[in-house]
Amino acid sequence: MFTALRVDGKNIRPFLNRMLEVTYDSPAGFMSTILIVLMGYYLMAATFKGNVKIGLRFFFVSFYPLAEKETFVNSFMANCLIMNIWMVALIQFLTQMFRGYLRGTEVAKIFLV
Repeated sequence: MFTALRVDGKNIRPFLNRMLEVTYDSPAGFMSTILIVLMGYYLMAATFKGNVKIGLRFFFVSFYPLAEKETFVNSFMANCLIMNIWMVALIQFLTQMFRGYLRGTEVAKIFLV
């Protein structure tokens, strides 16, 4: 919602950014780093579960599925390639989502400039 709701180029309700900034300025400042890591880990786990569940399925044919005790090396390499692609996109999404908290960091310089 933070990135979607904008009026005159300004965000309306920076809920999670404000929560992270308030936590960072409090005596328990380390919790803000833990919170952003947990949010990133949740998004990564959800995306990985979707990749394992759906894989590279087109219509009714499944290309390179991940299956227990039956995964071939080419299937493993194809899924590793997909993971590298969506991980960069996920980091960019997190940087866009928490741009208020991450301003001035190296990741903000890479993805926001």
